[in-house]
Amino acid sequence: MLEWKTSLGDSKQTPAPQSPEKIAKFEPGQIVAGRYKIHRRIGHGGMGAVYAAEHVEFGRPVALKILSPEHSSQTDMLTRFRGEARAASQIGHPGIIDVLDFGTTEGGCVFFAMELLDGEDLADLLAREKRIKVARGARIVELAAAAVGAAHGKGIVHRDLKPENIFLVQRGGQESVKVLDFGVAKVNDPFVGPQEGVTGRGAVVGTPEYMSPEQAGGNPVDARSDIYSLGCILYEMFVGKPPFSGKNFVTVLMKHIGQPALPPRQADPPADIPPALEKVILHALSKDPAQRYQSMEELASAVHQAAAEPDAKADEPVWLPADELLRSEPKKAGDDEPAAPPLAPAIAPAAPALPYRASRPPTPSALPRPPGENTLRVAPAPSGLTLIHGLFALAIAILMVALVLLLRK
Repeated sequence: MLEWKTSLGDSKQTPAPQSPEKIAKFEPGQIVAGRYKIHRRIGHGGMGAVYAAEHVEFGRPVALKILSPEHSSQTDMLTRFRGEARAASQIGHPGIIDVLDFGTTEGGCVFFAMELLDGEDLADLLAREKRIKVARGARIVELAAAAVGAAHGKGIVHRDLKPENIFLVQRGGQESVKVLDFGVAKVNDPFVGPQEGVTGRGAVVGTPEYMSPEQAGGNPVDARSDIYSLGCILYEMFVGKPPFSGKNFVTVLMKHIGQPALPPRQADPPADIPPALEKVILHALSKDPAQRYQSMEELASAVHQAAAEPDAKADEPVWLPADELLRSEPKKAGDDEPAAPPLAPAIAPAAPALPYRASRPPTPSALPRPPGENTLRVAPAPSGLTLIHGLFALAIAILMVALVLLLRK
């Protein structure tokens, strides 16, 4: 059953304590706001508590997230709490938890009602299993990326993606994902500019182990910050721990800003993943947002392709659909010039390496793909055998000329 976590910017190593008197207390059977009957408390955190309840008229089970009395009287926390409910309700994606109602308790505590989930979060799964198989981990990330990508499409950046906020449920006999807790989300137009809202410019919000370098530095963030955070989660699923950890908040943030992540296959013990998937993870963890995947769609596609190529070599490109390539590759000087003829001269310069290849994924074959093959083909140089033949013919010709001259004498 749901074990709800509502931490706000708490490090894994130093969770913020919550004194009991600051939590809104409700007893089983108590009616809240005249329409919700409390069953039990299922979680609490820095902002308040979550209760399992049901609507007294419709009998629908719900989860009530109730802001603590102290925070309900603080304008900034109240604004953030309302923003969480509004953000989640605006997205309208099956991978985002549904917010059903908003109100105030008889004691003045603000709450919102959302669907009651049955399952466990990714943090609990990792605590129990430590590492996840490639196929399952890739599917979880693909589903989470689709949900968060829908939020990005509405101009909403989550800013606190972590295993605790990825909830695993069963839907139609298959494992599915619900993304939770938009409490520190930033609502803006992606890639246009920051609109910091209640947090203010320079404020650091979120969970240290999963913060992007720009978020850790208190700089403006966009959708690519969530891509970095999901890259951290992807790393942890296969390595067993986040890419960066430390004794305190500041140490972790400084590592995100200035220290490269250890490749998963070099961890102790090494992550049992294809080399191509390692490349995807490290690409998502690039310090510079411009060097990461530029959308959740790109990340999900790359994860799917890499996870499906268990025998891929580390120096091979990550495969993406052709339309993804067109969106992800920057236009280069000379793109408007006529294309080169299909047949290259006998001696041609090597084609520049491209980060992606617009083609279908490779199919198994008895013949390996030539290393470094690109969309441009280089004509093969003469083989060593052909050169020997030429030299031999030249030597014969010289001997014939010498013989003719001797006979004339």
